[in-house]
Amino acid sequence: MHDNAIFKHQIPLPHSNSNVAKKMRIAVVLGILARLVDKYIFQPTYLLNEDSGFRELLWKQATEDQMKERFTRGVILSMFPEENESHGKDRLFFVVEDLFKDANVEAFLAHGSVASFRYELDSFLVQAQSVWHSIQHGRQRLEPNFQYRHDADFKWHELDLSVVEGKEDVQPRPPVTVDGLADEFFVLFPRIYLMESVPEPITAGTVLRRAHCHAAAQEVHRTTASSLFSQPLLNRQRTRPSRSMTTSGDGARDGRTKERKPVTSTYV
Repeated sequence: MHDNAIFKHQIPLPHSNSNVAKKMRIAVVLGILARLVDKYIFQPTYLLNEDSGFRELLWKQATEDQMKERFTRGVILSMFPEENESHGKDRLFFVVEDLFKDANVEAFLAHGSVASFRYELDSFLVQAQSVWHSIQHGRQRLEPNFQYRHDADFKWHELDLSVVEGKEDVQPRPPVTVDGLADEFFVLFPRIYLMESVPEPITAGTVLRRAHCHAAAQEVHRTTASSLFSQPLLNRQRTRPSRSMTTSGDGARDGRTKERKPVTSTYV
């Protein structure tokens, strides 16, 4: 999870099982899942590769001429419906496969709960695709967007992780400005926009404040600092310099060293 390309070096992830560490892992997994759903499922058609650029072409056309966009989308959706449905099922598999690879969620699940998690995840993805199917065939063009934009008249929804209870929940947090301009946000769930000449948001979207990561960042800092002293300062043995043996007496006093003759032991 620490190597994911989306939240790497942004949301702190302590190497522990504390409550704050659990909260951060939940946030990252949800953010990655939302982006995978957007990438594979929230497409205007499944006949084309998700990176084909057709999606971007349609939303650009929607801002210029909505009727032309609607006509083009309708024609594409009418082509090869069985093949489109088959490819749509493959997209569900791609989401699950990438989630387990990028977020490594299996490492955080109990040994006997992986199968039930997969079942619940599959059910959620089927529902998400069913809802999107209606949007695909709708008259208006709707498009998700993960970019944060401050809007005093249209608030973002803040992720609530209070279900993870523990002592960390009562730790003081730094003050957060009301208007949100002095804080940094990580968008987990996108806003849905109605694509017009000026796109209009119709859903709030969900964010995580950096201030909410304060306790996790402190834990990472403590762990990093303590790890500096977890290993001995010298990890190799020092070699003692060899020196010749001397005998006390005149030879030592006048600067000359007498070599001691080796003693040979005889065992009978």
